[in-house]
Amino acid sequence: MAIEVQLSDLVGLYAKAGVRILGRVSDRFINTFHQVFTIDEDLRHDYFRDKGISLARRHRYLQAQKLLAELHDEFPNDEEVALYLGICWFKMGKHELALPLLEKALQESPNNRRLRTVLAKTYSELGDQQKLLILLRESCEMNPDSFDSNLQLAIALDRAGEVEEAIAVLNRALTIDPESLKAHRLIAVLYETLEQSEKATIHHKRVIELEGHATEAAVPETVTIVEERSAQEKALAGKEKPLVEEETPLAEKEEPLVEEEQPSEIKAEAAGDPAETLDSVVAEAVANRVVSQTAQEQTTKEKMGQAAAAEESHAAEKEQAA
Repeated sequence: MAIEVQLSDLVGLYAKAGVRILGRVSDRFINTFHQVFTIDEDLRHDYFRDKGISLARRHRYLQAQKLLAELHDEFPNDEEVALYLGICWFKMGKHELALPLLEKALQESPNNRRLRTVLAKTYSELGDQQKLLILLRESCEMNPDSFDSNLQLAIALDRAGEVEEAIAVLNRALTIDPESLKAHRLIAVLYETLEQSEKATIHHKRVIELEGHATEAAVPETVTIVEERSAQEKALAGKEKPLVEEETPLAEKEEPLVEEEQPSEIKAEAAGDPAETLDSVVAEAVANRVVSQTAQEQTTKEKMGQAAAAEESHAAEKEQAA
């Protein structure tokens, strides 16, 4: 195996070898000292495989990709290595490299929901609407009671211009979660697109009701926080301020001397989940629809204004002729 072995890796390898030795001792398989301390290819494979997958799970995709890519070249039939390498490529923005690995992994694990989510986002990034819709329809058939699966399908249908089917899927999603703000928002906008104002109004009113309930629920918590702060301020008012402020322990101030080099798209993921959340996708879909409708209304007003001006001009010409 061509993977570079560092000191920390040697320690890990010999620790793993020690575990195997104990097993060999119990089974009376030790023949010579040399046999005991031999690190074979299987052991190296298992060690670096575990290390690569662990790095990927900790979102250290650049380091994980280097290990997993070499492992995949030597062991192309290792499904888990292929899966995590595909996820690394996706997170690093290399969707063309990720796609074949993720598709192959899905064939081996068709019920893996996380894999389906990553593959759906890969299709979306590559603009392959046909494969995206096939995948999301399959997901809904496999999990008909999944609100997220139905909402994702509705958003994809809207982007593909299938507004009526998107509305049908959203209605199905609302039977699963009748109090979903994002589903009510999106379906209201889609009804407006079809000029079905009465139905759109029903969902707009529901959005207002749900937002009101959410605000009321948040008030007690806010009041409690304000009261706690007020009590703290009163308690501190009677105390003298110390002449020297307490220093933060050095251990808390220390920062790593060298920050690991990573592409900007990977650094952006440190704050949270890098994948698009459903909330942001719905907000984008609603915003796009609103912008589109506003542009259409503006165009219609301009045309009406031009038509009115033309009629006035025509009437003036008739008066002059008379």
